[in-house]
Amino acid sequence: MVIPSGVTSIGEWAFSGCSSLTGMAIPDSVTSIGDAAFFECHSLTGIVLPDNVTSIGDSAFSGCSSLTSVVISASVTSIGGGAFFGCTGLASIVIPANVNYIGVRPFAGCSRLAEIVVESANQSYSSCGGILFDKNQQTFMQYPAGKSGGYQIPDGVTSIEEEAFSGCSSLTSIVIPGSVTSIGDEAFAECSGLTSVVIEDGVTNIGDKAFSGCSRLTSVVIPDSVTSIGDEAFADCSGLTSVVIEDGVTSIGDEAFSGCSSLTSIVIPGSVTSIGDEAFAECENLAGVYFAGPPPEPDGPDIFRNCPCIIHYVSGTVGWGEQYGGRPTAVWNQQEYPQ
Repeated sequence: MVIPSGVTSIGEWAFSGCSSLTGMAIPDSVTSIGDAAFFECHSLTGIVLPDNVTSIGDSAFSGCSSLTSVVISASVTSIGGGAFFGCTGLASIVIPANVNYIGVRPFAGCSRLAEIVVESANQSYSSCGGILFDKNQQTFMQYPAGKSGGYQIPDGVTSIEEEAFSGCSSLTSIVIPGSVTSIGDEAFAECSGLTSVVIEDGVTNIGDKAFSGCSRLTSVVIPDSVTSIGDEAFADCSGLTSVVIEDGVTSIGDEAFSGCSSLTSIVIPGSVTSIGDEAFAECENLAGVYFAGPPPEPDGPDIFRNCPCIIHYVSGTVGWGEQYGGRPTAVWNQQEYPQ
């Protein structure tokens, strides 16, 4: 397809779903490519952006599964969120020096992507080992899904963006240093090959769905620096057999551990004051939940839906009745399950 000279912008959803479109000649007059302009153009194999394009919209090329070659022109200053999401044929990408804005998860779901290269003159972003960071390498932005093996996030990184590792099925282990304070929503969601996670002391917040769907993850220790575990943070981690929550966590979100079907027991520290609805729903092998303090405020009636668990509490702790969250209670025999 040839777009006539004189066109200055390609609007939102302009060619969305044109599944037979294989190539596109964009004239130099075009300065912007709108949101989802080429969304799910499954047959599009290559794109060269003309020199006058300055912005690429959100999801502009999302789902272009046959796209193997992209040349981003030097004039581009803005790349929208999810701009190349799910471009499973893309193996590498170069971000030019003038780019000063990149939205979240720009290359998430690009299963063959092995490197993201940022030109050294760029004043806003940088790359190290083919991984995308902000310029000062304090914000971890995107890990290429085509990389395999384990990875240790560098000391000095303070935050992990939303979906930074999402769908990285070949990632096997991760070490999150104490310099990180925040793990973004869905940061490691659907990392189906992830077997080991080390969260060092310093992290304060684990975002919504941060590790959801990490089906091969078997154990996790949540350090005492963490104060909140987000909604669905470890949902559907079906291989999870051991969870240690250290004293410091105050809230456990809705469905935080729902669907953790291999989990058999867990200790809830006395620092926890609230537990979200369905926090342990569908944990079908969860036999014992051990509370080190008074009963947290339950947010909804289905905390332990379809769980066979007995709720254990420390003798003399006030506030406990015959049931909690719809499950029977019993005094904690700490010789059987020491704190």
